Amino acid sequence: MVTRINLPMFQVIPFIQWQAVIKEAREKNHQHLIAIIDPGVKIEEGYTAYEDGLKRNIFIKYRDEDGNIHNSIGVVWPGKVHFPVNVCKGACCSNAK
Repeated sequence: MVTRINLPMFQVIPFIQWQAVIKEAREKNHQHLIAIIDPGVKIEEGYTAYEDGLKRNIFIKYRDEDGNIHNSIGVVWPGKVHFPVNVCKGACCSNAK
């Protein structure tokens, strides 16, 4: 599913076109592109990736001063997010819908 908060880059511009975009940026504008990987999952009831992550208990945790355990919260471009514990092994996105 592609939404305003889940917009895979390669669904916006196919990979083969990215090669041309990168080459043009480098040659014409002397620009170098850096990929930013943001694994945050927006905290939003009804959002499939968020609900699935909660069910699978994959988010990074912290313990408060009373000893209670909570999902850590970060803030990135879509707003408040939780971060999966192990992005490299596809903790969150291997079966994303």
